[in-house]
Amino acid sequence: MQPSHSRPSSSASTRPSSPASIRPISSASAHRPFSSRPPTSASSRRPLSSLSTRPHSRYGQRAKQSKLMPSCHALVAQLTGITDEDTLKAKVDYVVKHVDPSSATTRAGPSLNLQAVERHVRGHIQRAKINVRDEWAEALEHSYNSLKHRVEKNVDLDDTMRVDRLPDHLQLLLLLANPPAPSTLAYASALLDRLRNPAAQAQGLTWAQILAEEPFEGEHWKGAYGLPAHAVVGGSDEDERADSDSSAAWSESSEEDERGEGDESEEEQRGGEGVGVNLDGEVEVEVAIPLRYDHRDRIEELKARQYWRPEWRPDLDLSRGFDIGDASTLGATAVRSASTRSFLSSSALIPTSQRYIYEHDAVREILMALQGRQNLLLVWTHQGFTPAPDAPRLAHLSLTAQRSLLASFARTASTLARLRTFAAPRHPALRTLEAFGAALAREVRVCDAWCAAREGAGGAASLLGLEKRLRDAFGGVYGVLLGVASRYASDGSEGEGGVGVPAVVAASLLDALLDAAGRYGAMGDVRVPRALLRVLARTAEPLWGMVGRWVRGGPGGLEEEFFVEDNEVGLGDAGFWEGGYTVRGRGRGVPVFLERVRDVVVSAGKSVGLLRAMGLDVEGDGGGRWRRFEELVGVEGEQGEGEGAAMSAEVLSQAVYDELLAPCRRAQTSLTRVLFGECELMRHLSAVENLYLMMQGDDMAHFSSALFGKASRGQPWTDFHFLNTSFSDVVDARAGKARWIDSTLVRLAYRGARATSRTVRVLDGLQVEYAVPFPLTYVFGPGALRSYNALFVFLLQLRRAKSVLDSILVRGAGAADELKVFYAIRSKLSWFVNTLLNFVATYVLHTQVLQLHGLVQKAESLDEIIHLHEDHLEKICSRCLLRENTAALHRAVLSVLDMSLYFSDCFVAFAGDNTHDISRASLIMTRRHRSRQQRRLRRNVIGFSQSLLPVDDDSDSDSDGEGETAPEPSFSVAASVSLAEEGFFERLDKMSSDLDGLVRFIRRGIESLAAGAGDSGQVFGVLAFSLEDWDR
Repeated sequence: MQPSHSRPSSSASTRPSSPASIRPISSASAHRPFSSRPPTSASSRRPLSSLSTRPHSRYGQRAKQSKLMPSCHALVAQLTGITDEDTLKAKVDYVVKHVDPSSATTRAGPSLNLQAVERHVRGHIQRAKINVRDEWAEALEHSYNSLKHRVEKNVDLDDTMRVDRLPDHLQLLLLLANPPAPSTLAYASALLDRLRNPAAQAQGLTWAQILAEEPFEGEHWKGAYGLPAHAVVGGSDEDERADSDSSAAWSESSEEDERGEGDESEEEQRGGEGVGVNLDGEVEVEVAIPLRYDHRDRIEELKARQYWRPEWRPDLDLSRGFDIGDASTLGATAVRSASTRSFLSSSALIPTSQRYIYEHDAVREILMALQGRQNLLLVWTHQGFTPAPDAPRLAHLSLTAQRSLLASFARTASTLARLRTFAAPRHPALRTLEAFGAALAREVRVCDAWCAAREGAGGAASLLGLEKRLRDAFGGVYGVLLGVASRYASDGSEGEGGVGVPAVVAASLLDALLDAAGRYGAMGDVRVPRALLRVLARTAEPLWGMVGRWVRGGPGGLEEEFFVEDNEVGLGDAGFWEGGYTVRGRGRGVPVFLERVRDVVVSAGKSVGLLRAMGLDVEGDGGGRWRRFEELVGVEGEQGEGEGAAMSAEVLSQAVYDELLAPCRRAQTSLTRVLFGECELMRHLSAVENLYLMMQGDDMAHFSSALFGKASRGQPWTDFHFLNTSFSDVVDARAGKARWIDSTLVRLAYRGARATSRTVRVLDGLQVEYAVPFPLTYVFGPGALRSYNALFVFLLQLRRAKSVLDSILVRGAGAADELKVFYAIRSKLSWFVNTLLNFVATYVLHTQVLQLHGLVQKAESLDEIIHLHEDHLEKICSRCLLRENTAALHRAVLSVLDMSLYFSDCFVAFAGDNTHDISRASLIMTRRHRSRQQRRLRRNVIGFSQSLLPVDDDSDSDSDGEGETAPEPSFSVAASVSLAEEGFFERLDKMSSDLDGLVRFIRRGIESLAAGAGDSGQVFGVLAFSLEDWDR
């Protein structure tokens, strides 16, 4: 745009326009420069034609608007990007029609004055302040004041914008304005910064700088500016002497000048520049620095905004009456109304303070209170935050409404303050409680950061809006956290339920957090479960670290908060594995999410400790990084919006189980390999079974025959030396790999009463011990060996009765009629004993041993091996009637076995020594001195034996019999057989009836056990089926 000149208009400029003046401009004239020659007189005096009075055509109107055409064309092209010529032309015509001031469309619109525009601008400034955008409001106000200042001086803004058209320009800008963007706020901040810290202007070269450059070199400086000759370097000696003569005069004149200048004002002396010469003859230049007081104005401006000062007053007219269009008149009107009524003059509706502040300032005070800082609206008492009695008023709220809002914020601020108190470091304290306090502190810092962000955020600054945003952001998170923390406010000494065990306190705290998260999650809440899971993850971090050290490093330095307790049991003790390390508090010290993996964790730590004691390490333990519990749960960071936000107790337990299973199994498998390899678990297991369960039939039969031979001859058999020597002789007879057990590891002893009675119960005092090497003592502990010994004695009792019955011989044909009764009773006794022995050996021992071997070889941990072994022994003992629930049946079986010994004594008393010794020594002697008569007698020996068939079985049962009492026999096994009182046949009849009663009692008990649930019922069903043949 070409600059315009302000020359006065000529007379030619006032003439009416001719038709030629409105013709279209040709292309040649459009590019031809304007002519500057003055108009001719002929043209000025030419009469008007009739065309000059015609109305302007539409074509002429567009030609008149051609001045705005280029600008409108460029504007439309840039905003729309239209390339089609016809469409672009139509758009340009539309814009020109509505923009041109002379058009009918524009003139029809209302024109604003400067006062109306100022109200609009002030409204934008007030809105910016309400939205807590102070910098934007201040920059907008400063810009408008600067523009207004120029308008007041009646200075045109530029060559094309006149002052009288300024309201229209501002109206256009206001209509085109968009809401402030981040770039707008950034520009406003930069503008204020430039205004407050103006950049120093670059100064050009001044005479003071030139004169300050000493010394003055060159002859051209001589005499210049009144400089003395001695101040110039490089002159001749004559000139210097001549100049030295005049130096005194020059100094005198300078003194007079200085005295003359003494009358000048102080401001002129400060603002001027002077050049002087000191005593040494050097030139001194003084530059005065003007004094500025802009900082004082800035200080006063800041003081005017300090609403907390007692003398500060808002820019409000509190004396106005109530105006429904102005909310600021509500509060003062309500106070005046309450004070004028006598019945309300002493009520709480009359405020104690007449101070008023803006609502955005009240919002800032509430934000400060939420952060625990001193403020004007809320004060701290022993009950928490309460509204301050002299709190400033809000002009647009009644006293009741203001107190209600402040009470709501006071509750939230009190909750946050109490959480800060709990989160403060305390000593001493449990590590879990310290972590809980740190987690609470982080959650409180989230609220503090939110409050700090709200001070600089946009949006309307109102107390109701702040309360809604606070509720939407946090909900009831802090109230729930305070409820959990209030139960552990005394360093956990009480804890939940008054339990003072640190592990129980830590577990109950974690369970309370997890339970609260589950309850609020079930109600559809999202914020509370997220916050509780964040706190839970950070609170459980110390316990999680203890679990990691236990699983990867084994026992050592266990803390009281850890759920594993050291019972001070030595590693070499047989009860170490079971009782050395146990769970504290009878299981209450384990959090819910660790319940599923508790036993695995305890076993893994003991396995690592045992391997370290044996000088071994865990196989495949690469020492990788132990994941933090926050990473596992997925709630890292301040907000923790990860996957753990919706994690339930079941999901968390599964995640913990999956995380711990791999390292625990690695430790357990490493120990299992050592047990099967270096410790030879299977070899020792076979040795124990061959010894106690008499699976090695030949050797154990020879040993029992030697034992029974001494007992039958009435010789002492309980001697320690005899028992161990007899067993060693039998075992050592095998050489090399055929030797199934190391006899040095076996020790037999008799710890019962004197074995003088003719009963199988005397064998109860026989004790067999097997020295199991370490660490297999954990598998074959004292309890297991006691069960094995009970089985050994029971099997020995069955063999004793069988050997006695098998040794009875029937000699001669003459006594056949008398011996029929003996033969019948002997057959019954032998049938029962052999049936029971066959059941125990085949369906109990053989089946369970095969099943145990298969399961043990698949076991992955020592705990699993111990559990399988104990379950194996429990099944065998229960099916051999050696448990308390089958004690009556066991006594009945022993009575039948004792009856076998008594029957043998009766037979010997009746027929003489007509028995046959089937011991190993007797067989050897018979084989050496066998005669024809002995071979004939051998044919008359009646024995009962049956083949053992393997039958599968894998279960147990605890079902009892019918509760009957075992019938007692009518004879005494301790008394000697005598015929004085009654004869043999009477005694045999009683013995037969007693035997029938005992067997029937045993059969009923076995049938009741067979009717029980489980696999043991099937096993006892086999014995019950066999006993049904008794009545046939």
